[in-house]
Amino acid sequence: MPRPSDPHARARLLDAARTVFSERGLDRAKVEDITTLAQLSKGAFYLHFGSKEEAFRELLADVVSHLEHMLAETSEQQLAMAPGDGPFNAYLRACHIKNVELFEYVWDNRALMAMVFDGGGSASYQHLIEDFAVRAQRQTATLIQHGVDLGLYRPDLDLESTAAFIAGGFDRIARQMVREQRKPDLDRVLNEVMWLFLGGIARPEALAVLNREEQKLSGKQGVERGESPAVRRVGSV
Repeated sequence: MPRPSDPHARARLLDAARTVFSERGLDRAKVEDITTLAQLSKGAFYLHFGSKEEAFRELLADVVSHLEHMLAETSEQQLAMAPGDGPFNAYLRACHIKNVELFEYVWDNRALMAMVFDGGGSASYQHLIEDFAVRAQRQTATLIQHGVDLGLYRPDLDLESTAAFIAGGFDRIARQMVREQRKPDLDRVLNEVMWLFLGGIARPEALAVLNREEQKLSGKQGVERGESPAVRRVGSV
């Protein structure tokens, strides 16, 4: 009587493939490496995948899909805010938290993400990250327009160029981060980036209010730590 197939075999093979590709890259990875780590036969591998490249493509697609899902959640949260719903600092704090969550995912999957950014080292996979980048820029443009409608961002902004600049900035930070040996302070880095962008796109009136709120918060935190109150400027490092 034949043994029943392992219902978790595909997931085990993908988990093993993720580890092998992260450690060795696509070119040096072998199917035997994957099956050995997964403790499955080569026959089991070829039952689910036609080649190691097919398994690699599925892993890349899964990573990009997860990033898109996180971006969609962030967008939905931001677009749900209507004029007068609350102070801008609370809105921006919620945006910042979502950005940190997204970059935490990128860091946790940095080896595979490095290959995603490189297009898997092949034109066959390059479209995955390029398509994602285009969609991310479009989402950014939508969110900037929403910020304009809320009265947070300047109404004279060129949406296309501003979205390209901001989306491109986050893209470069992610690309640099996946090459680092030590994890950066994501909360600090992304907070600084947010304030730098705000310095260029926020309405002067809104920026002045945000600055005052930030100064109050910085002073309160300093007092709680027993420090002398220090004024923090927008865009300061």
